[in-house]
Amino acid sequence: MILKYKWNIKKITIYPFGGVCLLDEEIDKPLFEEFIITAAGPLFQEILFIIIVFLYKFNIIDTYIFNLFKNYNITILVFNLLPIIPLDGSKLLNILINKIFNFRLSYFLNIIISIIFLSIFFIIFKKDSSYYLILIFLMSQILYYYKNRYIIFNRFILERSLRKKDFTKYKKINSIKKMYRNKKHLFKRNGTYITENNYMRIFRKEKK
Repeated sequence: MILKYKWNIKKITIYPFGGVCLLDEEIDKPLFEEFIITAAGPLFQEILFIIIVFLYKFNIIDTYIFNLFKNYNITILVFNLLPIIPLDGSKLLNILINKIFNFRLSYFLNIIISIIFLSIFFIIFKKDSSYYLILIFLMSQILYYYKNRYIIFNRFILERSLRKKDFTKYKKINSIKKMYRNKKHLFKRNGTYITENNYMRIFRKEKK
């Protein structure tokens, strides 16, 4: 899917619980396109499971190997779908909340939801020290996500001001902080609404 949509892969890191793919792409990519690419990960795991079932049915692998892979596959799939940054569950949730809320609010909601579910994860597994490295990794990712919130938002604004977007839906707003993904904007200024391009030009002049 990444190749189909020509997304740029910056880095792939493999962890015991799966891989994390870091993409070097625009922030304001089409949400449906991002959903397809994100959902491809869990879908690939399901395809692998179907292949293993096929091999087991035809006695190509024994019961031990089948059960081992089944348990591992289910564990990884469920864990990866948790809404905790940077897991696929968090990315899928982020796509959903970006359809409802503006970019800045969606970003903070993703952090809050991640902290809530990480806290639940910690409460459940706090007696099992084997999960501590995973907990530390997830917390470090959430902190990194939080620390870079202004950089990400400024990059989002910069992309909107420099690159032409073909989105068809409009949203009336009164502040640059309330901009949405995948929407054009009409900004309220001095009692009237102006286009996003005109507002961006005025915004850049006022910042100088």
